[in-house]
Amino acid sequence: MAALYVTDWRQHCLWVLTGLADPVPGRLGVGGNGAGQFNAPCGLAVDGQGRIYVADRGNHRVVRVDDVNGTGWTTLGVLGSGVGEFRAPTDVFLDASDRLYVADTGNHRIVRVDDIDGTGWTTFGQAGRPTAADPAAVGRLADPASVCVDQAGRISIADRGNGRIVRVDDLDGNGWAAFGPSPIGSALHLGGPTGIRPDASGALLVADFGGRRLLRLDDLGAAGQEPIVPTTGNEPGLLGSTSVVPLAAVDAKGAPDEHLLVVDAASRRLLELARDAAGTWTLAAWQLDVGGSRSKLFGLCVEPA
Repeated sequence: MAALYVTDWRQHCLWVLTGLADPVPGRLGVGGNGAGQFNAPCGLAVDGQGRIYVADRGNHRVVRVDDVNGTGWTTLGVLGSGVGEFRAPTDVFLDASDRLYVADTGNHRIVRVDDIDGTGWTTFGQAGRPTAADPAAVGRLADPASVCVDQAGRISIADRGNGRIVRVDDLDGNGWAAFGPSPIGSALHLGGPTGIRPDASGALLVADFGGRRLLRLDDLGAAGQEPIVPTTGNEPGLLGSTSVVPLAAVDAKGAPDEHLLVVDAASRRLLELARDAAGTWTLAAWQLDVGGSRSKLFGLCVEPA
């Protein structure tokens, strides 16, 4: 397995594992606001050159490093709501052209830049919630926690404060579609989506932290909703997942197989889930207590092969 990167927002660092069996992960970062320092880091991404991007939430910035030694430390952002400014960014994502998308949570918007120097600064969204008079609340977001772009270039947003997933075709807001919000108790209810990523088929994988579950959405209509519930034996089920990443894998016959890596933040675990031919999700591997008892894990990404 390629190297795994996991953020720990309580210990203000990035953990580096060679695989789920790695007993002694490496570490990048300590608490602070200077070079080599983070304050509650959250989402992660890796570009085509292997450089690592971190949503440094408490420092209201995005950090890029060339490697896990912190070489080439570069930042974008200060506290604010204007150009070049963020307020508690929670996630980062890179599209096929390595353009950087940021879930600028406290400013209730998504930001896209062409590079870490801030060129091409473009935003989408403003604060707002669905109401009886405006149930769609098009273009309105509340504390967006995650963002991703699929192979078709569509942008999906975990609109956490509104309990829904939003998708647009571009940052002009064309093609707006939403899954949720739904009443509490409904099978469609999202209790607090914090992480979304597309799988190879284009479906959305959703880490619903508040709902203590994972979902796959084939589309943003009610059809094609699949709860991902692993068979775990004596291990506890999902207690609160914050991030999910599809993992390229093959089965015993060399055929493509479905695997997911999940940060189950509430239990300080990294999980690998595998789906068999019958469609059953099982717990294939796990790592317990990454970072020790003081850790609060959040973001996850995998080094490109």
